[in-house]
Amino acid sequence: YALKHYGIATIVGEPTAGAMLSAAPVHVSGKYYLFMPIADYYTADGTRLDQQGVEPDIYVEPDKALPYVMNKLIKK
Repeated sequence: YALKHYGIATIVGEPTAGAMLSAAPVHVSGKYYLFMPIADYYTADGTRLDQQGVEPDIYVEPDKALPYVMNKLIKK
């Protein structure tokens, strides 16, 4: 998010999942655990990042992203 937001990098690929909650296992009993959210992520302006994802600047299918970027770097 920050790299795109501040214009530091060009994001190539597919949108990210937006899964930003951190969770930790909490022992319930015996062999059972519950994964409980323990942290959420917000930007400096208060925007919540969970379930939003980051849209790429250039959409490229996953298996073609690395060759695409390498080709662009070679041409520079």
